Amino acid sequence: MNYRREVDGLRAVAVSTVILFHAGVAGFGGGFLGVDVFFVISGYLISTILMAEVEGDRFSLVKFYERRARRILPALYVMMAAVTVAAALVLMPDDLTRFARSLVAVPLFSSNVLFWRESGYFAATNELKPLLHTWSLAVEEQFYLLFPLMLLLLRRQSRSFALASFALLFAASLAAADWGSLHKPTPAFFLLPTRFWEPLAGVLVAYAVRAGWRDRMPARLAGLLSTLGLAMVAVAVAAFDSSTPTPGLSTLLPVVGTMLYLTWSRPTDPAGWLLSTKAMVGVGLVSYSAYLWHQPLFALSRYLSAGALSVAGQAGLIALTFALAYASWRWVEQPFRDARFNQARIFRWSLAGSLAFVAVGGAGIAAGGFESRFVASLSPADQTLYASMKENTGDRADRAPKALGECQFLAPMPTEAFKARFDGCAAKYGKADLVVGDSHGLQLFGMLAQADSKRFVVGLAQGGCRPFEQAAGCHYEAALTFATERRAQIRRVVFGHAGFYFFSPGRGAAGSRDLFRRPELPPLLLATPAIEATATYLERVAAVVPVVWVGPAIEPHVDVTNFRELRGAEERALPEIARRYRMLDAALAERVGRAGKVRYLSRIGLFEAEEPLRLYDEGCLMYRDTDHLSPCAERRLGPLLLGALE
Repeated sequence: MNYRREVDGLRAVAVSTVILFHAGVAGFGGGFLGVDVFFVISGYLISTILMAEVEGDRFSLVKFYERRARRILPALYVMMAAVTVAAALVLMPDDLTRFARSLVAVPLFSSNVLFWRESGYFAATNELKPLLHTWSLAVEEQFYLLFPLMLLLLRRQSRSFALASFALLFAASLAAADWGSLHKPTPAFFLLPTRFWEPLAGVLVAYAVRAGWRDRMPARLAGLLSTLGLAMVAVAVAAFDSSTPTPGLSTLLPVVGTMLYLTWSRPTDPAGWLLSTKAMVGVGLVSYSAYLWHQPLFALSRYLSAGALSVAGQAGLIALTFALAYASWRWVEQPFRDARFNQARIFRWSLAGSLAFVAVGGAGIAAGGFESRFVASLSPADQTLYASMKENTGDRADRAPKALGECQFLAPMPTEAFKARFDGCAAKYGKADLVVGDSHGLQLFGMLAQADSKRFVVGLAQGGCRPFEQAAGCHYEAALTFATERRAQIRRVVFGHAGFYFFSPGRGAAGSRDLFRRPELPPLLLATPAIEATATYLERVAAVVPVVWVGPAIEPHVDVTNFRELRGAEERALPEIARRYRMLDAALAERVGRAGKVRYLSRIGLFEAEEPLRLYDEGCLMYRDTDHLSPCAERRLGPLLLGALE
């Protein structure tokens, strides 16, 4: 196929948006869509080459995979080797074990499956995974295991039949992606069936170009379509963010934009001229290596700095990314495309590299991230702190008891089974405490249940559900209906909710944990609409049964699962965060007291001597993550809460 400089320029756009997104640069909330652009480009380039070979009866699977090995593996394995050394020096044992799993998965081109099983792409913890970005390489290679075989099966069919077959597959995969992005977003994001349509979009472009569409289009109209395509990609990058369902119908905006650009662009039209400049083509040429290096640099830097990156840090890492990308392109990618490295050597070296990484990763998994060596290097005090961290964070904390006494149970919604069990317990124990809220409400349930195993306490709570949003599937209206129907059997409703949602970066909108994950705490306002809506909801409940709003604790927003950050943190939470939470506590008490319908119980006032400012106290790590109390803190503070309620 003829070389197209403007396509290398589009690669530059794709990789730059991904890098700026991962750097956290404002205005690039949809920068992750650069990967979608890459998928389309890759599908177009590879299918163009393969269709010519198949039609000319020159296609060889062995030669195809040789080309893929030359293109993908040398730079990938050099990066992995360097990052493995850095990870061994930097990562804590649990994180090193997770890294070891990815080290095994990458050469097997299954890292997308691994990361799907671990967490969603936009989870905060994924920022710290050095090899997270290899999920897209796995998707591409899985596609290239299937696509050549599909071409071979269709080679004796007409071109129109083959095109129709790929168009049907495109539509089916897109439909699956759209459904999955709404109902199963994590597997939809990572797995091939819901990504298949994106490289197939490039295949459809290749058919259009081979059919002569590009040559028959008037130059002015082609230029308009090319420019429109590039603008569609730019709009998506600027307008989308992590909350946009993707991949799905919304992702058609950048994908169709890429298709328009690839089909119609020429170096003489405005968009093609812009992306054919020497600088853009140069970035495009090193785009693969830049993509390889950016994620481990950002992940390990964030891990060491225990937080978000400063502007200077962002700029420095971007510059280092492109410096390493040029070195990788010049001294790794280019030499391995040389005929000196014949087919046999390429395959031998690829196999040896794959086996080596699988072996090293397997050793890291078997050794548990070499935890015993790490613990032995700690002081006795740090060993005690580390043991508490292991016991009270991560999976262990998630296994906190959900049902303790006979009549202590939780549910996200009041199902018929929940109601029947409740009625049976009410007949035996009398009135219940009904705990309502989000994941912080779940913690109140745990505190009350553990304080008295014979107490009748039930919970209707769901993490991430907020009464001021009333999202579909959340439980607040159902909880009110339940309380109304069984008002005679409920002593009180105890409400608990995360405090960080009652802050706002401006204009009154509720915030998130991200507000507290910056190098310096930004100016924060109270999210008055969220406070007002929550208080109004609780007043509706209070018209039926008594309500106690247990105010939020001071949430330290320290990553206690990162031992380096935990050990380096002050014994008490940041004074400015504590000041903000006291301001919030006072505002909530004032709003509730003004109406006089709901009782407000300040956890800060109740637990100040023990809970809100101390991260670690007398062998107990008080938090299991940035804002939730740990199991040992729940056990310690539960009796205080129970006494205050009475």
